[in-house]
Amino acid sequence: MQTFPCPYLKSEVELTDERETHIAETHPDLLPEYLPRVKQTLADPSQVRRTQASA
Repeated sequence: MQTFPCPYLKSEVELTDERETHIAETHPDLLPEYLPRVKQTLADPSQVRRTQASA
């Protein structure tokens, strides 16, 4: 498992081994090359979207 700091959330975001495996299997062109971009995006997102909670 990897963790990435996310100042916007004021916490760390976890990339579990299971999710990393899923991404690597589904999008083999992304990992591990793009992990630094994930870190950069979480540290300084250009856009944040909120979803409405379902009732």
